[in-house]
Amino acid sequence: MAIQTLPIDRPRAISLPSTAGISHRDDRALLDDMAEIVAVQRQVEGTLAVFAAELARRSDRSLGQSGLAAREGFARVGDLLQAVTGVSKSASGSLVAAGELLAGAKPWLGSVARAMESGELSIATGAAIAAGLGTPGADVSADALADAAVELVESAAGVAPEQSGADARRRRAELDVASVADLDEHRFAKRSFLSGTNPDGTVWGRYVADPENGAVIMDALRTITASRRPEFRDADEVAAEREHDPRTPDQRDFDAFVSIIKLGISSKDQHLFGHNDATVRVHVSVESLTTGDGVAWIEGVDDLQPATTAQRIACTAGIIPIILDRTGNVLNVGRAQRLFTTAQRIALAARDGGCVIPGCRVPARFCESHHTTPWREGGKTDLADGVLLCRFHHHMVHAQQWRIMRDADSTYWLEPPPGSRAPRKRLTSKTPPLRT
Repeated sequence: MAIQTLPIDRPRAISLPSTAGISHRDDRALLDDMAEIVAVQRQVEGTLAVFAAELARRSDRSLGQSGLAAREGFARVGDLLQAVTGVSKSASGSLVAAGELLAGAKPWLGSVARAMESGELSIATGAAIAAGLGTPGADVSADALADAAVELVESAAGVAPEQSGADARRRRAELDVASVADLDEHRFAKRSFLSGTNPDGTVWGRYVADPENGAVIMDALRTITASRRPEFRDADEVAAEREHDPRTPDQRDFDAFVSIIKLGISSKDQHLFGHNDATVRVHVSVESLTTGDGVAWIEGVDDLQPATTAQRIACTAGIIPIILDRTGNVLNVGRAQRLFTTAQRIALAARDGGCVIPGCRVPARFCESHHTTPWREGGKTDLADGVLLCRFHHHMVHAQQWRIMRDADSTYWLEPPPGSRAPRKRLTSKTPPLRT
């Protein structure tokens, strides 16, 4: 395939906010200046990416020793980029990919390229979306990917590149359901456990798990390490707990892991943790569960799974019905009680998928149920009047007088405190839509 020459514009003058008197600027001015710097940074990254792609073109393997990288004494263009820019090996590859994207090499990602060029998207986020969506195939047209790219660009504001990449992979899975099963088999085949001994006598270990078993492992660890649901505690209580248990979080996780192994070896039944058995909740439509077609979502796992995974789990573990506003579970209890019921928390987890604050990735099981209208002000313990917030954002909402409002169409908004210049933000679910 012929490699086209990339258009490189003439250098443009840029200006940056002055750092003089920075300690005396108010909070909003500081944030505004930071936003301006980020916009310039993204423009520089875009230009750098175009140059990187041009270096790659001039260093193509087909050119042999006459290629630019070879003439400069480098075996690969990535090595040349690292030497010139000082970035990591993975970052150099991302630069080349981003440059090719900006040059129009993937027309179905035109919206991503334009957003990167304007500074709306960072190079990292653009590359993550491009990698997640992939290329057109027999079951996915370029037009379908182009539409998905537009949606992903719109939802990428204020979101980490990793989350945008996960969203893109989910969207691709929804467009190409048949590939999900193949990918699931690929992930399952990569499972492994490695261990060895360090020079100081300590033993190291590393495992790679498929999403389903990874969710089981993580939930088992959380079952042991989190004896109760997160709740607010004052500083003295936290300090006392640390004095009583000086272990780091990593040390506690390791001790929990060893406990699981010991319990598993000695146990004569499957109830290792009393009534707190590790539970993995799987979201799947009734149709997909019945037919095995379509996709499912495991709470705490970014990527979608084939519906057959839900069928398999249902055979061994049963199903926790996650039904919103249906008969079978009393989800709306009005003011009969202040705290949300277990059924309501399951429903909130299914609806919100975790902390609803944009950019926050705390999973549902570590979130708290928040009354959009405070209980003391007459708020109801109803599903529609509750949202999931992590401990930090729950405290932020109460301490800083943020409000979560619900429109007539059940759209939720995060309203800034009185007098704040912060923008109003729309809250969206972290649960992926499961299309059949």
